[in-house]
Amino acid sequence: MQKQYANRFSVRGLTDFSAIVFGLSIVLCYAFTNNSQTIKDEILFGLLLVIALIAYLIIVYGLINPMIKIANVMADIIDGDYQAKVPFYNNRLFIRFHFLISLLRDNLQAAYALVEAMAQKAQIDPHASYLLFLRSQSNPLADALRRLYEKDIEFAARERERLWETQGVAKFVEILRTSNQSIEELSNAIITNLVRYLQAQQGAIYVVATDEAGVDFLRLTGLYAHDRELLGTTCAIGEGLVGQCFESQKTILINEIAETKLLIRSGLGEAPPRALLIVPAIINNDAFAVIEIASFSPFQPYQVAFVERLAESIAATIANSIAAMRNRKLVEELNTQTEQMRAQEELMRQTIEQAFQTQAELEQKIAEINRIKEEERKRIEVFRQTQQKILQRLLEKHKQQLAQKDAEIAALKKQIEQYKAGV
Repeated sequence: MQKQYANRFSVRGLTDFSAIVFGLSIVLCYAFTNNSQTIKDEILFGLLLVIALIAYLIIVYGLINPMIKIANVMADIIDGDYQAKVPFYNNRLFIRFHFLISLLRDNLQAAYALVEAMAQKAQIDPHASYLLFLRSQSNPLADALRRLYEKDIEFAARERERLWETQGVAKFVEILRTSNQSIEELSNAIITNLVRYLQAQQGAIYVVATDEAGVDFLRLTGLYAHDRELLGTTCAIGEGLVGQCFESQKTILINEIAETKLLIRSGLGEAPPRALLIVPAIINNDAFAVIEIASFSPFQPYQVAFVERLAESIAATIANSIAAMRNRKLVEELNTQTEQMRAQEELMRQTIEQAFQTQAELEQKIAEINRIKEEERKRIEVFRQTQQKILQRLLEKHKQQLAQKDAEIAALKKQIEQYKAGV
């Protein structure tokens, strides 16, 4: 521990020293007058003695004692007694001392109070007496303390903003991480929690979609404090503030809205918002959504930065959700196609089985036809052979008949010849 030098001064030491000086003065005066031979020298000695006594009393009670008391008060102030009362003496020099020491004491007291409050991390009242006193001073200590106080306020504000942002990021990361909902349900969950966390009044989320012609557009998928009938409405890219925000991929912040048709409704009525924040949800230089938030209060820079930081996570989640939805659609289409292919395969299998069965039946029929044809051929062959035999017999019979006729004709010719010859 350092040695404390602010010790209290003792009156006795200085008075003893003054008494010694006074005694030496008397001795010197006596020695001076003892060597003198005239009355005049003795009177001079008496005057010198009185002057020395008066000077002694003035020095002791008019200078030494006040200075010792003032020094002791300064020692008390240095030791931390900022309530110590500075003695007042009706003397121009000591009046100045009184003013300066009192001012020093008040400065140190205000400085101690401010530093102690900052050390205890207490909520400092901006109208506290020590702050008002420091603001009224123009010395380097007061200036340094005011700067320190302002830096502390800025640091505390940044710390609150950082804590607020950290808690918000953790909150929404949990919401986004555990979300396996549809785009509409996810959008409603995001915009509802975001508007409430920002203490705003109204919000909406537009998600990019593609029509049958392959043209991108924005579709309203999530609302907070809006008419539910607006869900599903579309906005062209580049149309309005939302479309421009999506197209330019830049944040639009309007903290002073002059005139707007947008109204925020409550149970007590409706009123136009004062501020409007529109932030694109971008990841890998691709925008997937636009976040629109309206509020009665201006948006602070740390709130805008928080929404912009959160928008990247929202874009990633929406992109994953869109990809998952497309994958589910592809899986469903694939399953449908698979079922259709299975049905077609079953139909083809049945057709092939029927074809094989038909082929077998045809083969059987062909075999039967071939058998019938063979039997018919055999019958025809037998019939042919039979006909040939019949024809052969008929031919032989006919030949016999012809031979017989020839014989009869020859006999008849012979008879005719005989007759002719007889005639």
